[in-house]
Amino acid sequence: MRGTLSGLVLAAIIAAACAWVGAAPAKPRPAVKPGPIERLEQHFKQADADFKRGDKKAAAVELRAAAQLLREEIGRASGPAKKLLESVPSELDKAANRIGTIDQKTLRRTFARAYRALAAYHQRLASNAWTKRERRQVGAYLKAAGADLRHAAAWAGPVVERACVTAAGYALDVSEKLFHGSKVSGEQVEKALNGLSKQIDALGRRLESTK
Repeated sequence: MRGTLSGLVLAAIIAAACAWVGAAPAKPRPAVKPGPIERLEQHFKQADADFKRGDKKAAAVELRAAAQLLREEIGRASGPAKKLLESVPSELDKAANRIGTIDQKTLRRTFARAYRALAAYHQRLASNAWTKRERRQVGAYLKAAGADLRHAAAWAGPVVERACVTAAGYALDVSEKLFHGSKVSGEQVEKALNGLSKQIDALGRRLESTK
């Protein structure tokens, strides 16, 4: 009986200790470093702000930093899809070299073209993953492509039609379902992939015609 009681007391002490540990304040989590696309947007926004206040030299520095960031991403990429990105860093460098002769509208269209290329790249990766039925990979790449297209639309300004934003939104919705294992039909995935492809091509034509 005494042994049983001692066991119960010990169990109660252990439970209390566990509860106290559980109630202790959690240590703050380290700040999450921004990913490449977030850093790219930071460079673009800073370049745009520098240009707007007349510091074109500072804007050029941001453009070259963005170009280097993309070169590093291309270096880590593999497969033929990365060819869709290869011209982007040099375009950013050219904009930096011509910073004294371009206007803000041209600068923002340069950002839009960079994001459009990223959207095309991620859409191609999503399409390749879908042929292998790698659903989580499809979800991740669709999410990236949708976000890229939204950024492109934001920087492109009035040349963008509502259909571009709608396609990005649909792809993001499908990507979330795929990534979290929710039920998604093949028809929905195809619709997302085709919608992105169509709007990426349309945006490319619009941006080229309004250089």
